[in-house]
Amino acid sequence: MIIFVRTRNDTVDVAEKLERVYQRLALNGDLNQAQRERCIDQMKSGKSSILVATDVVARGLDIPRISLVINYDLPGDNEAYVHRIGRTGRPAVKVCLSLLFVHVKCIHYVIMSV
Repeated sequence: MIIFVRTRNDTVDVAEKLERVYQRLALNGDLNQAQRERCIDQMKSGKSSILVATDVVARGLDIPRISLVINYDLPGDNEAYVHRIGRTGRPAVKVCLSLLFVHVKCIHYVIMSV
């Protein structure tokens, strides 16, 4: 699974919350290229099953094992959302799921803005 968050700090915060129970990785812009590649290799090999990432560093990720995307918060725009959920479903015959967590205050704000 990939859990998408908006900021670098959120990758660390969410990964730390999961740390007690799950083998997880945090992928953000503070990592150098070698560290990023190590994270991706661990996901591809199955050493870890949870990746917490920002939209920017997850661009172009191709990890066939991904069957669940969790949008921990709202993405910045429609394109980011499509990119996030597009990380699943490879190959196309696989059954995949994408979840979006929305706080009630966010829904109220969106309705009031329309």
